Amino acid sequence: MVPALLRVAGYMLADRMRHKRRPAEPGEPLRQRVQSSLAQVEHQIRLLGNVLWWYLLPLALSVLAFFGQFAWQERAGGWWTALAVAMVVAFAGAVFAGVYWLNRYAVRSALEPRRSELEALLKSLEDESPDASR
Repeated sequence: MVPALLRVAGYMLADRMRHKRRPAEPGEPLRQRVQSSLAQVEHQIRLLGNVLWWYLLPLALSVLAFFGQFAWQERAGGWWTALAVAMVVAFAGAVFAGVYWLNRYAVRSALEPRRSELEALLKSLEDESPDASR
């Protein structure tokens, strides 16, 4: 489990280092700031869209390996051991599925509407003529 947690933490740190947020600078054009915000939202959508591969799968595989080893070591317990391990694995699977569903829900309910708003704002800023901004 520790290697899986280290892998997930390493991925998160590497992602943060690659996609650093920079603070808005005084006098920065609004269009540039909106483009930056849109890029951040799109990156977050991609990150949460791929949460299965970089977050859930490494953890799920380590949980399955742990309980597989436990079942193998306790195989003398017969069907009761198999049933207990199956129930725990099913519960862990339900938790992982719930986490995946919550991430998809967050993308649909919060990030995609924000992306649409930013795209509309960017389009309205690009449609403005330079004379209208004076």
